Amino acid sequence: MIHKQLTDLRTRKGLSQEELANELGVSRQAISKWETGSGYPETDNLIKLVSFYDTSADYILFGKEDNGMPGGLTRVAGRAGDMVV
Repeated sequence: MIHKQLTDLRTRKGLSQEELANELGVSRQAISKWETGSGYPETDNLIKLVSFYDTSADYILFGKEDNGMPGGLTRVAGRAGDMVV
């Protein structure tokens, strides 16, 4: 699934693979591998992607949208009401 998120984020910004590669300091081939699913970004590059796209690692890795909670907190619904964890 990561390859779909990466392709979508890049195309929404209107960038070519080459332009994104230059922004991140990686090769165009690396971007191509990430977007086709034949390779995955290492942690340092994932951090660059999160910062560049101003999104979360959860969105890039799992397609999960931001839940609107600050600092990575998650709202959990329970019988006694909502709880923030």
